Amino acid sequence: MLSVGYTIACEDKSVTVLYSKGEMKFVFDIVNVVSKNEEEMNYLVKSEETKELFHMKTMECNEICIESIVNEIDKNKGNPFLMQPEVVFIYSGIVYLLSRFKITKTLAQLLTEQKILNERRARFYTYQIAIALNTLHSNGIIYNGLTTKEVFIDKEGYICLDDINICRLLPAGKKKSYINSKINSKMLYSSPEDLLRKNITYAVDWWSLGVILYELLLGIPPFYSEERKDLEQKICCQSLKFPLMINYHILISDAARDIISRLLAKAVQVRLGKDVIEHEFFYTKEWTKETMLKRQADLTYILPKQGSSEESVFVSEPIASLYPKMTRNEIYKKFQLL
Repeated sequence: MLSVGYTIACEDKSVTVLYSKGEMKFVFDIVNVVSKNEEEMNYLVKSEETKELFHMKTMECNEICIESIVNEIDKNKGNPFLMQPEVVFIYSGIVYLLSRFKITKTLAQLLTEQKILNERRARFYTYQIAIALNTLHSNGIIYNGLTTKEVFIDKEGYICLDDINICRLLPAGKKKSYINSKINSKMLYSSPEDLLRKNITYAVDWWSLGVILYELLLGIPPFYSEERKDLEQKICCQSLKFPLMINYHILISDAARDIISRLLAKAVQVRLGKDVIEHEFFYTKEWTKETMLKRQADLTYILPKQGSSEESVFVSEPIASLYPKMTRNEIYKKFQLL
C-alpha cells in the first residue's frame, strides 16, 4: 500500500486550503488507483486516523481557474449523484479534492467486465445520470465531455458524476485548444453540433447520455470507426441503427429504442432533453425520483449480490457470457453497421 501523508488546515504554508467543511487533520493511505489519464487521477484512500474511506481526485493546477472549483462545489450541493468534496487543497502544484463517495470503479470499467447490461440495470444508472445533468443545467453548467469514464460507481451500486471537469476550469482562451487536442478520446460521445464547432447548448449532454445508454445495452457505441474523419462523418450524417443480436439473446425494448433515438436526434431542436426522466423507459416500480434522491431504490432485482454486506460483489450479467467474442470493428461488420 502506498503511503502519502498530508495534513490539511495545518501550519505548513506549502499547503493551500481552497475549500473545507471544517478543520480536518488528514493523513491517508492510497488503497487503490481507480482511474487515471493525462489530466487527472482518481484514488480510493483511507484515513490513517479514522480508517474512513474517501475518494481523492488530483489535477495539475498550472492553468486551472481555481475560483471555478469552489464555485462549482457550492452550486451543486445537495445532489447525491454529483461529487461533493469535503476538502480541496493545493500541494506542490497539484489540486486535491477529497469526498466521501466511496468509488469502486467507473462505468467504463464495469462495461469492460460485463460487456453488456440488462435494461433494468442500464435504466438504473442512466436515470441517476439524467438527474445529475438536470442539476448541472439548472445551475447554468454544460458538462460537454460526458463519457462512461466520468461516471463512478460506489459499493452500494449508486453512481456519482465526476462534474469537476478540467475543461470547464480552464481560462476561456485555453478551452478551445484543449478541446481540439482531446477530441479523439471523447469523440465517440460527441454530438454533431460539437464536431461541427457550432455553438453548444445543454443538448450536447443529452446526446452523450444517449450514446451511453446505447453502449450499456448493446456493448458498442452507436457510431464507430478507427478513422477520425470517417467517425465524424458517421456521427454527423449516418442514420442510427440497432443491430439484431437475437442469436445472442440481446433484445432491445421498444421503449429503449425510442428514448435512444430521441436522445440521438441530430437536430438539436427535436432532441430529447430535461424531460427525459418522464420517458416511459424510466417507468418502474423499483423507485420514484424521491426515493432515488434518497438512495432508497429497491435494488433487489437490479443489482443482485453475492456474499456478506461488507464483502458482497455484484453478480455478472448472464447475457455477458453470450456476447459475441469479437473486436468492436468485427461486431460492426457482422451486423452491417459500418
